[in-house]
Amino acid sequence: MTNFLVISNIAVWIIVLIQLVIILFFSKLLVDFLNRFRLSGKTIEDTSLIVGDRAPLFREKDQTGNLVKLADNFGKKSVLLFISETCETCKDLIPYLSDITLINPYLKIFVIVSNYSKQKEYNIPDQISLIRSENIVKQYYIRTVPTMIMVDEKGYILYANGVDNFEQLMAVIKAISHKAS
Repeated sequence: MTNFLVISNIAVWIIVLIQLVIILFFSKLLVDFLNRFRLSGKTIEDTSLIVGDRAPLFREKDQTGNLVKLADNFGKKSVLLFISETCETCKDLIPYLSDITLINPYLKIFVIVSNYSKQKEYNIPDQISLIRSENIVKQYYIRTVPTMIMVDEKGYILYANGVDNFEQLMAVIKAISHKAS
C-alpha cells in the first residue's frame, strides 16, 4: 500500500511539472504576441519599423559560413530583402539580385529567410549574404514577403515596404540612391 502511495505521489508531481512547463510555454507565446503591439493613445497598433527608425542590429552567419553584421556596413547603404521559399515573387527576384550589385557595387545586400527553410538551396552570389534567421525576421516585424528594407550609411531606415517585382525593387533603390546624390 505504501508503494502505491509513493508511486502515485511521484506521478502527481510529474504531471504537475509537465503542466507547469506547458503553461510557461504558452505564456512565452502570449508575451511574444503581445509585444508585437503597442498602445497609442486609446488604440492598439501593430508594431512595425518606419522610415527614420534605427535599424535593429544583427550578427549571423551567411551561406558561406562567414559572420556578417549590419554594423560592419555602416558607411554605405544596405538592402535587407526578406523572402520565403514558398513565395513565387521571391523566387522570381533571386536571379536578378546580382544585377543590383553590378549597377550599384557600394550597396550591400542581405537576403534573409526564416530558419524553417534550411534545406532549400538558393543560387545567390557570394557578394550577397543569405542569412537564415527567424530572429531577424521578428526584429524587423516582417509579416509579408518579399519585403525590402533599405538602411542608410548611419544605420537608419530609408525604406520599409513590400515589393511586388524586380522592377519595383530597382526603382526604389535608384530613387533612394538618387536622393542621396
